[in-house]
Amino acid sequence: MPFPASRGVPSPARSAILPFRPPSPGATQGRGAGTRALFARARSPLLALLLVACGAVVGVACGGEAEQNPIERQIAEADPGEFPLGFPLLATKNTTRVSGADPVEKTAAVARAVYPGFTRTQRPPAVTLVDDDDWRGAISGAALTARPVRAPMLLLDGDDVPKATAATLERLRPRGSPLAGRAQAFRIGEGSVPDGLSAVRVRARDPYERAAAVDGLNFRLTGQRSSNVVIASGTDPRYAMPAAARS
Repeated sequence: MPFPASRGVPSPARSAILPFRPPSPGATQGRGAGTRALFARARSPLLALLLVACGAVVGVACGGEAEQNPIERQIAEADPGEFPLGFPLLATKNTTRVSGADPVEKTAAVARAVYPGFTRTQRPPAVTLVDDDDWRGAISGAALTARPVRAPMLLLDGDDVPKATAATLERLRPRGSPLAGRAQAFRIGEGSVPDGLSAVRVRARDPYERAAAVDGLNFRLTGQRSSNVVIASGTDPRYAMPAAARS
């Protein structure tokens, strides 16, 4: 599905991730035998989580009673069961901890923290959908969560939509990305797309080619190529995950 390049969109310099597969024990050193590489744009995914409680603080400081804003009122009047995700569990001036029973819930909680979905401006243009057992696809897909694409990540279980993901999709109601012909989702992998979402698919024979396809998609969406390359492990997520946050 071709998209016109949005060359007028200002954006910081991009980086590409280059995961690799370590050479086999008998490989000849220096020739890179057994190494496979991919390129995927990596922009800082969902790094800024800002919690503001201005009304209450100002009211107490001034000795008066602050008026509750509409969003605070919606949260206060909502059914507690509507907010099953534990964000935030703990927040300090430097860190915010996101809780959840599993990666699906934690990913959904982060998406809802950045895009609460109470107003149109708090809803994302699109979401990035990845299978919960595809950590390589998730790291590559992190490139789509940052500006200008701004498609927060949610996890699927093949053709099944976990409860936390379904609830978050209902809350976010992606508006449709103007960079992708108003598509509401970018589906990384071969699984299905939740009903009601128009999606652009990223398919490939293996995770390495799939990540290269993500980079190609990002280029078509933004009209800008990666200016840097980050080399990351293609076999150990512990050493590859930090690359997802490379801006």
